[in-house]
Amino acid sequence: KSFQIREFIRQENEKINFKSSIVGSYLLREAAKPEIVLRHVLRFMERIDAIKGSNHIYSEIYAQLRRFPTIEGMVTSGNKRQNIISYYERLKDLSGCIKHPLFWLHYGMARISFEEYPAAEAYIKYARGLTKGGNEKYIRDIDNLYARLLLESRTNSEMYNDYMEAFLKAHKILITQMQKNNNRDYPYRQAKNYVSFIISRSSQLSTAEVKKFGAACVQV
Repeated sequence: KSFQIREFIRQENEKINFKSSIVGSYLLREAAKPEIVLRHVLRFMERIDAIKGSNHIYSEIYAQLRRFPTIEGMVTSGNKRQNIISYYERLKDLSGCIKHPLFWLHYGMARISFEEYPAAEAYIKYARGLTKGGNEKYIRDIDNLYARLLLESRTNSEMYNDYMEAFLKAHKILITQMQKNNNRDYPYRQAKNYVSFIISRSSQLSTAEVKKFGAACVQV
């Protein structure tokens, strides 16, 4: 009944929102299989791609459905990686994605979440190349994700051996963002990874490198 429905949703102008984000998230995850949800989201994105410029609400929805945290929240099945990567592979040819740095930022974020670091690095670098002379916020977010990639990949993967070089590169990005004092908590979120890094790699660092690590922590 309509009065019961109004217990869960509210209509404001042209928008319909859940009163509870928890209920909304639950329905996205549990009301249908992730494969079905993403199939319909993808069709929705393909339709919006052609008309998004004509309506700011469409543009807003389109931007949200490119974001990895949004898509990740819809998928809880054992095929999580396959579903999410397939979704991004289909999105990447849309006009609003193929040359948009934030699409590649979030695709890189997805790859990091599955510890697919070389692919993530390629997408992040491509995103950075698309920002030349562009939006400072995009540059901040991309550089911040690159710092996360450097720290997590050298902590979790055995395919690298440039541990200190990568750490110092990440630290330079983060300390620069901290010193600008307009990046909110973003650089500090990534600096929390310093703990995991030193626990994982201290035995593979020289005494001098451990001292450099300590000095970096003091800076933070």
